[in-house]
Amino acid sequence: TIISGIELVMTASGIKNKIAEADLLITGGGKIDRQTLDGKVVSKLAGLAHQYQIPAIAFCGVMDADDRVVRELNLQAVECLSSSSISITEAMVNAKQLLTERSSEYFKRTGML
Repeated sequence: TIISGIELVMTASGIKNKIAEADLLITGGGKIDRQTLDGKVVSKLAGLAHQYQIPAIAFCGVMDADDRVVRELNLQAVECLSSSSISITEAMVNAKQLLTERSSEYFKRTGML
């Protein structure tokens, strides 16, 4: 039987049960765009969180999706590491630091921290 890689990992890891018990799902990817809707990890995990009525947010290196795509992905928010002042290359090189900063900023801004 042929199944997608994310389906195999989700089944083997038992992540479905873990998400069902979660208060928040945090996921991410290199680029969030229209193709993310086509069964990529962010889409699958956010969809699963949506089934359990768990809010989901994503962090990414590049954001190339409009609000409609974000809603279709069942994401409450997307935070991007690159910006007008931070190139994609710089975001890749400094991903750990930028992710730490962006996540901290997000959780402070939303009152979750």
